[in-house]
Amino acid sequence: MAAPKSRTGLWIAIAIAVIVLIVVIVLAMRGGGDGGGGY
Repeated sequence: MAAPKSRTGLWIAIAIAVIVLIVVIVLAMRGGGDGGGGY
């Protein structure tokens, strides 16, 4: 996997990874989605 000349794609990937990680942690702290609400 070659490094892109522009780091925009890299930063987008990092941002997506961070958002996903936060969502997973929040859902886990709320009881693993047992509530049935939200999305």
